[in-house]
Amino acid sequence: MPALGTGARDVSATIALAHDSATIRSLSLRGDTEPSGSAELTGVVSGLADSAGPLLDLRLSAVKLPVLRARSIGDADASAELRLTGPLSKATLAGTITVDRAELRIADVGRRGIVGRDDPEYVRLLDSLTASGVAAGGTEQSAFMRGLRLDDVRVSLGPDVWLRSAEANVQLGGAVDLTTPVGQSDSSRSRLALRGSVATERGTYTVDAGVVRRTFQLERGGVEFTGEPELDPRLDINAIYAVPTANDPRVPGRELRIRAHVGGTLTHPALTLSAADGPERSEAELLSYLVTGESEVALGGGQLVEREVGAALVSRAASGLTKRATGDLFDVVSVTTGAGSDQQQGLGNTTANIFAGSRLGLGKQLSQRTFLTVSAGLCSLAPNTGTNASGVDATSFGDAIGVSLDYRFRPDAGASLSSEPSTSALLCTSASVGRGFAPTPRQWGTDLFKGWRF
Repeated sequence: MPALGTGARDVSATIALAHDSATIRSLSLRGDTEPSGSAELTGVVSGLADSAGPLLDLRLSAVKLPVLRARSIGDADASAELRLTGPLSKATLAGTITVDRAELRIADVGRRGIVGRDDPEYVRLLDSLTASGVAAGGTEQSAFMRGLRLDDVRVSLGPDVWLRSAEANVQLGGAVDLTTPVGQSDSSRSRLALRGSVATERGTYTVDAGVVRRTFQLERGGVEFTGEPELDPRLDINAIYAVPTANDPRVPGRELRIRAHVGGTLTHPALTLSAADGPERSEAELLSYLVTGESEVALGGGQLVEREVGAALVSRAASGLTKRATGDLFDVVSVTTGAGSDQQQGLGNTTANIFAGSRLGLGKQLSQRTFLTVSAGLCSLAPNTGTNASGVDATSFGDAIGVSLDYRFRPDAGASLSSEPSTSALLCTSASVGRGFAPTPRQWGTDLFKGWRF
């Protein structure tokens, strides 16, 4: 079954033929992927020579049989106890199906590579299961499938069924009904569908705001199968992230709980943010709390919020790019951003101002006990012409270098020798940086560390 990504091996059958009937004493098989699972079919097909068609009385028993191995959709193993009875053209299927293990792919919010009708693998699977004709060369369903009746066939989810993506890790539980789709008037196009809701039991959802990634803990929600033929259930996933706000008078208590709600469908999810407790807050304010730990009001609004968010964005992006460029040459690569002047306006100036006070740090483990860290201000890389393009004073590269050498005598004791640039070289400006602030020359320091465990 290439559309499902599965097949069978070790097929063995014992069939007795007598007059116009066939007795299937045993027909067993195993899946062709690991874990392989097994299935066995028994029963009788009678009336083979009857003009009205044969009569069926078949039983299928499956144990953890691979039923789906589609890379972009997911994989699943299922057990079943099913019975098929009645004439071939109007057979009735009854019994239970248990999904022992499944990992279904959910599209990442905001990503363009969403599984849908433009995905060949999805189209092939949909066409194979439903004969919907969406793929080229799709054919009409057989008389058996057109006449098939379902008698309370339940699909139960076992303890290892998950929705997963780069953002979601959600366990599902419950049961749904296997049925024919709603609103299907053309019997020649009849398909199988799922109807009902399952619950989101536990898990996490990661909100990637570009600037930061925050992992939300799952609340109880659900996934609803509406009886539509497409394999695209509706999502109602809720998760909570608590931001510590002990010193924020605008937030009662010591934390602000932010709820992420994932709605939409499996192939086209949509994310919204809201306050889990207290008054309503805008998504912009909630995003500010997620990025900086403070509201836009506490940050001063306007340019100050822009600078804080911009600083976090620049720091993360620059660290990632530098790490990728240096490869395994250094053990630690980091970019820390500094605060610039409040006088500059506009996003371009704000970003340049952030870079003006930023520093690049490179760390390398020299031996089992020795670690060296070297940092330099990015503004020192500009030509020394009095002021650089961002409007702050340039400084020589040597003046802007900081060095730290750490040595560990034993696991709980160590020493550090360090040198930090002067205030003017650190902030890339010789102007006054604030009332009551005393600028310093280059600083040298020695530190001893000792840890005690109780």
